[in-house]
Order: sequence, then structure tokens, then C-alpha cells
Amino acid sequence: MAISLTRNNAELLTLNLTPLIDVIFQLLIFFMLSSSFIYPSINLDLPKGEVAEGTQTEQHLVLSMNEKRELFINQRKINLDNLSQELKTELAKVEDKAVYFRADKKLSYEDFFKIMQISTKSGAANFHLIHEPES
Repeated sequence: MAISLTRNNAELLTLNLTPLIDVIFQLLIFFMLSSSFIYPSINLDLPKGEVAEGTQTEQHLVLSMNEKRELFINQRKINLDNLSQELKTELAKVEDKAVYFRADKKLSYEDFFKIMQISTKSGAANFHLIHEPES
């Protein structure tokens, strides 16, 4: 007596991808709407430049200076004389120890260099420049 190990009426198993695609689109829409990258609302005329691929846009500590040489940490106005102490306090709260610098394009190189030096002496591991993309 011979036993047949093959199926004559074998049903083909298929995987319905429609629910998976729906979930992927919903996640994509959710992340696009929830991750709006809003910079502090200090009006600056930022320089324009090319944006490198894969740049990180999430800011933890944003240091801004306008053309009147007013200095801000995120949206809080500070005095240049107190910058070192303020940065040490703020950098202690941040994991990556990075400073993101926004400045008006009319800012002098001397002011920029001074702020960069104070930031690195205060414990900033990275100093990033924020600019507007070229159109």
C-alpha cells in the first residue's frame, strides 16, 4: 500500500499587504505632521547655503544673535558677559553637549568667533551653524 505525500488540492497561501501599506502610510503622515521643525521666533536674516544630506535638524540648545548683537539662548535673552555661565547651566541639561548657532548674516566674524570660543570653553562638544537652504 503506497502513501501519497503530495497534495492535489493545495491552496496557495498569500499574504494580504493592504493593511500593512495602510499602516505605513498612516505612520508616514503622522511623523510628517508631528515633526515640524520650528526654530525660535527671533527674526534673523540667515545666510543661505547648501544643505548636506542626512543633517540632523533637531535642536537641543539654540544660541541666536541678531544684527543688534542681542544674544538669545533658545528664546531667552541673555547678556554676553553671562554667556559662559548660562551655557554651562544649559549644557548640563543636554545629552549631546551641542550648541546650534543662528546669527544674522551681518554679524561680524569677530563676534562669531568670540561666541564660538566661549561655547567650546563652556563645555560644548559640537558647534553647529544653522542657515537657510538656498532656493
